[in-house]
Amino acid sequence: MINKIYLFTLVIFSSVTSQTIQINEIVSSNQNTFYDEDGDTPDWIELYNTSANSVSLYNWGLSDDVNNLFKWRFPNIAIEPEQYLLVMASNKDRTDIIAQWETIINWGDQWNYFIGSQ
Repeated sequence: MINKIYLFTLVIFSSVTSQTIQINEIVSSNQNTFYDEDGDTPDWIELYNTSANSVSLYNWGLSDDVNNLFKWRFPNIAIEPEQYLLVMASNKDRTDIIAQWETIINWGDQWNYFIGSQ
């Protein structure tokens, strides 16, 4: 049973910037909301920068494994003030897409994500 549970953790190093980035929305069973460049509909996570400053996501990670919190690391990017970033949990490990980032987090039909803390 435990191996069927998918975990999601947003890992952050700084307690100061952690207050400015929010997980705004998580879709764990994307049927037709967003499509990636392959035409697939993976799960997705939307982050929002609540601050008036740009926030770097360098050294931040996403994971579906509580024992490997940095399974996927963000590239050296920033979220601009009051802007959103959509991250596709596609298991494709893509970091060069401008519109969204492809992680190696698996996707499924059930709400099985764990939202971690700092």
